[in-house]
Amino acid sequence: MTLKSLIAALALAAALLAPAAAQAHEVEPLIIDLAPTGRAATASIRVTNRDPVPVAVEIYAERRMIDELGNETRERADDDFILVPAQMRVEPGNTGTFRIRYIGEPVTQAVGYAITVAQLKLENVEQTGVQILVNFAASVHVVPPRAKSAITATDPEIVTGEGGSSVVRFVLRNDGTRHQGMAAGKITLTNSAGQSLVIEGEAMREVLNHTLIPAMATRQVSMPLPEGWSASDKLTLALTVPGSA
Repeated sequence: MTLKSLIAALALAAALLAPAAAQAHEVEPLIIDLAPTGRAATASIRVTNRDPVPVAVEIYAERRMIDELGNETRERADDDFILVPAQMRVEPGNTGTFRIRYIGEPVTQAVGYAITVAQLKLENVEQTGVQILVNFAASVHVVPPRAKSAITATDPEIVTGEGGSSVVRFVLRNDGTRHQGMAAGKITLTNSAGQSLVIEGEAMREVLNHTLIPAMATRQVSMPLPEGWSASDKLTLALTVPGSA
């Protein structure tokens, strides 16, 4: 294939994908806190169809587990919720509503779930381009009354990592009974020469791997030693976490 024909093929593929990508259904809210019991154990998830054709979706629940390295795994947990309806079809321009209710075991600390709204393939529906099935996962936590997060950090240390390079290591601890998001947090590392490195925003997401620290959990952090810093230096760490006790 010549370069000219390759460019033409890519342009055709982009044109076919554009109608499907330009229109989409919306799911909201994507962050939900539920009480373990009572009226506050119930919430709604709305699906608004912006497509010019009907959209079909189903809903299911999974338990979220985030380990100390920030790796997330999930397992089905439909028995912990009443999800009504199980599936729905939403016509163009309309909004459908799923009702969710927690019916699982009592909790003494926040427990995390993902409630996924998954698009289903509809047969006999005219499509203007390639059909792309889109899934949305709402972050749902069941939170006991008066739960609070409490984030602290251990003193950072410089150690030898893989390949012999120097890395900075420290541990974040959440000793509270509520989960804590770190996306709006800030970590400041300072060496004995007064040089500082601020970790926030996208850098925070890269360093932590997952910005959510569950209740009563730890997060091990390892990052390269900043350029120009001595491997024998003494480091201090300052932590700012909005919402943490």
